[in-house]
Amino acid sequence: MPLPRPILWCAPLSCALAACTADVTPAPAPAATPAAAGAAVLATDAASSTLKIQPEDFPSLASNEALAQLAIFSTGMGDFPQRCDQLRLVKQDELSPRWSAVIAKLSLTSCTREAYDDGSGYLSYAASATFKPGAVTLLDLPVLRYDEDAGEMHILRTYVIDASLQQLLQTLRPRIEKDCEPTHRVNPSAVPTCTMEADDGTWRLTLGELNTTATLAADPDNPAHSLYSYGGGD
Repeated sequence: MPLPRPILWCAPLSCALAACTADVTPAPAPAATPAAAGAAVLATDAASSTLKIQPEDFPSLASNEALAQLAIFSTGMGDFPQRCDQLRLVKQDELSPRWSAVIAKLSLTSCTREAYDDGSGYLSYAASATFKPGAVTLLDLPVLRYDEDAGEMHILRTYVIDASLQQLLQTLRPRIEKDCEPTHRVNPSAVPTCTMEADDGTWRLTLGELNTTATLAADPDNPAHSLYSYGGGD
């Protein structure tokens, strides 16, 4: 997994970062007939149902549910942006329906480009999705937020869990290790073990090539929370 890169150059975003935070609050509804009110109640019940997600299940685009990301590129699906004005925060209606229903706020927190001496550079961005209270669970643990840190050669996806690290280890570690086993049998050189190992309080397991790693850790900003991260790259 890549080390943090120094911010040597920061391109201006197409909108100020503060303006790239979207609160998803519905406008007041007009008065409805009894029949419409009943339909509205059913719709509200459906919208308020909990989204139960699994490991490696992340917010995806409506146009391509296999593409999990919170940014839209003007360069096209196959080309990663080289400038910050070539990407923007996804809009609520551009997310797949199961995700758009549970997100309260979207934020593009940064976009930076590291410049190299040969004139080339490396662009990366950070975005997040804050979930509605109680709207999302990961193996029955409540999820507060999804963070995405990505560049052309790396991506790190993180869920902020409303549970302690001990709870996260008890719930998620066995599942991660079990899901690792088929890859370990097929490609033991890339995945030599399926046992998570602790290093200074952080638990890690390599799950594939390009340093793809699952990580479980305490949230440094709140000891009552924990972090599940999945990603890798050169």
